[in-house]
Amino acid sequence: MKDKSSYYFTKRMQKKMALLASSKAAIIEAPSGYGKTTTMRGYLKDSAASNDVFWFTAVDEAPAALYRRFCSEIEKIDARAGALMHEIDYPNAFTVGEACDALRSIKCNTKTWLIIDEFQYLSAILPPPFLDALLDHDKEEFHVVIITQALGHNLLSAAAARGALHITASDLQMDAADIQRYFYFHGADITL
Repeated sequence: MKDKSSYYFTKRMQKKMALLASSKAAIIEAPSGYGKTTTMRGYLKDSAASNDVFWFTAVDEAPAALYRRFCSEIEKIDARAGALMHEIDYPNAFTVGEACDALRSIKCNTKTWLIIDEFQYLSAILPPPFLDALLDHDKEEFHVVIITQALGHNLLSAAAARGALHITASDLQMDAADIQRYFYFHGADITL
């Protein structure tokens, strides 16, 4: 019998998850209840235990407060970049370029994961160039994963142009054979 604490991934998801380690940016997009967060936690538990993982969960709060919390998370990864983002403060038409530059300047010496869960709240308050900058870094060791219920067409196009891995609801769904394999994985044999 398999270890019950291990996560089960369909063959479809295993192929997508195998690409995560080599992707600088990835997007997991599906409606609520599809297991986006659980999937990412399972992947990190099974595959990235020795890496630095920073998990930021956006919530529906005042825009400036959400931005400051995000800056504080960036500061944990790179103190200089995070402090600069705090100094620039909530980006507006005059400061968005500086904020983007600060975000792109993040440095890390080890494999580092920034997971942004409930990204739809962050994307609703920040200008598109700032969000593009999340995906537009050139650091081999830095991996950004966006977990969201819905991604606007503009950001999805920007992500595709940068080669970001895109995991969708269809990747997360299980068919009857997947469900049977899931139960077998956990030691129960069922017939359909």
